[in-house]
Amino acid sequence: MNVLASLIKQGQRKFVVLALAGGVAASGTMVYTASNAAFNATTDNPTNAWSTGSVLLTDDDSSSARFTISNIISGSGTLSGTKCIRVDYDGTSASTVKLYATAITNAAAGAGAEKLGDYINIKVEQGTGGATFAEGAGHTCASDFTIDDATDGVVFDNTLTSFASHTNFAGGLAAGGAQAWAPNDPSAYKVYRFTWDASALPDNTYVQGKTFQCTFTWQAKSS
Repeated sequence: MNVLASLIKQGQRKFVVLALAGGVAASGTMVYTASNAAFNATTDNPTNAWSTGSVLLTDDDSSSARFTISNIISGSGTLSGTKCIRVDYDGTSASTVKLYATAITNAAAGAGAEKLGDYINIKVEQGTGGATFAEGAGHTCASDFTIDDATDGVVFDNTLTSFASHTNFAGGLAAGGAQAWAPNDPSAYKVYRFTWDASALPDNTYVQGKTFQCTFTWQAKSS
């Protein structure tokens, strides 16, 4: 065998060895891939969700005013009265509830600067009572209202003009101390007793033909 033939033969042997080694490596890769596909496991934490709480107030006024007092005359007729209204909390979030005035009419008219609201006092008390104080429901402030506390249960006691200065939640009115209403479930409610008194109405022409109007507004704000 000449030298060239010997080199060729040796080269063929090396090629065979390399081919076998490459085949074994490829086979190993195939086995690994097949094994990786054959064994598999998962776990999950299902149905994740986010939702908001709710803040909702309702009352028993049937969309009608508790007070419609007309023709008040100094020194005669009806100069005071009391009405109750129940406010229910139907939300799910812990909240703070405050009372204030909206839609206010209390302008001075005629030659005098007096406002009718200057001479009518309004006392607002917070407590518990009947299921509803709507007209004809059978519940009255006199028989079915219980104040939360003789002192802290008084939400407001001053003139209507002063009440009308509280026009938003930031300046809103609430019972004192621990009696401040902070509901956190749909079964919560409060009854508010409003007592008005116009005995301070002066006997002069400057208060004739004047009007005070407002909407009693409760607002719940999540805390």
